[in-house]
Amino acid sequence: MASTGQFNVFCSGRLSVELHRPGILGMFRGAISGNCVDFSTTGIRLETPSKLSVGENLVLDLAVNDIRLEELPAIVRRASATAEGNCYDIDFVHEGTGRGNTMHCLRNIDSHIRSGEHRGV
Repeated sequence: MASTGQFNVFCSGRLSVELHRPGILGMFRGAISGNCVDFSTTGIRLETPSKLSVGENLVLDLAVNDIRLEELPAIVRRASATAEGNCYDIDFVHEGTGRGNTMHCLRNIDSHIRSGEHRGV
């Protein structure tokens, strides 16, 4: 995974996020960097200088410590401006039963983040 958006998110490890726009024939265009503002099992809030559109489909790669979730479909639900750039609420798209391990990985990532918040890290 390229180093496009590694940042501390109140957890014992480092959460790494890569956003990709789907391209022609299922290929991905270049990774979009961003800083995580909030994370849950249903979505993520990011600040980025990049321009995204509400309703735009994305693919995310997430990793924290030894947990890695790749090619997670997502959609931009809300956009707002901040002093640092643009802020986006991005919802994960859970597709049927083909990705049974997805929710398990998202819960583990969320658990790592929440446990760090309680320690005041």
